[in-house]
Amino acid sequence: MAHQVLSEDYCSLEKFLRNDLPFSALAHYLVKQLRKGSLTKRMVWVDRWSDYSVVVVSDDQIVKKKRLQYDRANLERAYTACKGGMSMYKAAIIYSVPESTLRDRTREKIPLDAHVGYSTIFTANEEKALVDHTKYMGVRIQSLARDYAVSLGMSTRGKDSGSLLCNCWFYGFLGGWQDLKVSKPQSLAMNREESASRENLNKYYKELHTILTKSNLHDKPENIYNIDETGFTGINLGNYVPQYYVFKRKRWNPDFMKNATPGADEGMSETGWSNSQVYPNYLTKFFIKHIRSSEQPTLVLYDEHKSLDG
Repeated sequence: MAHQVLSEDYCSLEKFLRNDLPFSALAHYLVKQLRKGSLTKRMVWVDRWSDYSVVVVSDDQIVKKKRLQYDRANLERAYTACKGGMSMYKAAIIYSVPESTLRDRTREKIPLDAHVGYSTIFTANEEKALVDHTKYMGVRIQSLARDYAVSLGMSTRGKDSGSLLCNCWFYGFLGGWQDLKVSKPQSLAMNREESASRENLNKYYKELHTILTKSNLHDKPENIYNIDETGFTGINLGNYVPQYYVFKRKRWNPDFMKNATPGADEGMSETGWSNSQVYPNYLTKFFIKHIRSSEQPTLVLYDEHKSLDG
């Protein structure tokens, strides 16, 4: 095959060509050399393979693609405002969108939902479905599996059969939907991981069922309470135990309980958390007097946190 290089870097490029690297690697090499200023001529022409040829111009002729500088949601708001009588100039300023872009959409030269940039694997409606599904699963503390994208039957659109959605698609998808974000999962403490084993959970619920049966509490939720380090619990019957505040203090100040809810009380600790002194005091002197007096037993559920071990 013939090759011709209109450059003073003929020797270095010839050495590169003899490695028989893929065409994409060659093109990447040429662009990189141009941007570094290593290629001194304005044009490089290479014909290494019969079915490939590439023309690379100097760096000053390389046009960098501009990213979308406005929010699509703002464009829709500006479009709606214009349809409502607002001038295009004013709407463009208020919603920070290009006036020419807004004008083309308003005059229907370009559809409002027209795609900008490269063609995408999914349509706008399909991406919207992915976003909605991601939010739906996120509320339930579950991650979005790629299987949902595959279920749309589009994972190989425009690609060879069997190809997968890559990281480039994933981050491009996130960039197009600003209301999505990737959160770093938090590691689970070893002791909690061990306590949440299938064997321990089965044992826990078996014992719980025995207690509920023995105390006749299966149909009496008003006699079952949950206690945790933070938060409060209420039930649909309107019963609840008032708040008990734990302040990070050693000395009491009456202002601590100013505007507190009726019936609330307080405790103090060096850390501001419950401990082996605060919790027994809460349980024996505060909690018991607020639960409804009844001959029916009351069940209290709490985790195995050491601060609750009185």
